[in-house]
Amino acid sequence: MSDSEVNSPAARADSGTSWPPAELWIDERGHRCPAPVIALGRAARAASEETLIVVLADDPAAEFDIPAWCRMTGNALVDSQANQPGTAYLVRINAR
Repeated sequence: MSDSEVNSPAARADSGTSWPPAELWIDERGHRCPAPVIALGRAARAASEETLIVVLADDPAAEFDIPAWCRMTGNALVDSQANQPGTAYLVRINAR
């Protein structure tokens, strides 16, 4: 997945969220559009139904790109929370 950290313990520790445990964590902080949504798409293709994925992103475009990707692909943006730096997005992969 390019240079992003996937399932990084540092990413989990830095999330600052109170969400249920996610199976996959993608740290795209420091990467610009379209990298965060591309990394999410790659992870989603490999994920099974009902997988929870957290994407950490500090690119301002991710605020629009990740919800739009969810709508276009039929997956669910469960929540997003400010996370310094950036935002944490909780995505549930739905049936395809």
